Amino acid sequence: PEWLRANIAYVEVEAEAQGPETSSSAEQLDAGLSYQVNDRWRLTGRHRRDLNDDRSLLWSASVAYADECISVDLGFSRDFASQADGGGRDDTLFFRVNFKHLGGLGVSQGVGGEQTNQQ
Repeated sequence: PEWLRANIAYVEVEAEAQGPETSSSAEQLDAGLSYQVNDRWRLTGRHRRDLNDDRSLLWSASVAYADECISVDLGFSRDFASQADGGGRDDTLFFRVNFKHLGGLGVSQGVGGEQTNQQ
């Protein structure tokens, strides 16, 4: 139905030798869900999982408002992929505003990290 959208993707990458290095194979599942609450509000969620190591790689959630003139998106994401490098997880809180006839501005703040501005 129009008010509910779901997607799922399965990715498998075979290991291959590249000179003296050998890249490892990967098997992942990425799933998302979007729920249109009413004409103006939407809730979304996403999860990516490493099937080889049976661990989460990413999850995110957001709430969005949109009308004829403006759209606003507020959300949170947690990226576990940097754990593979020993860097720990990366948590980000984001806020985006888009004026449909003028352009937009986005601000994201890494929890415990540095702020980034996007236009």
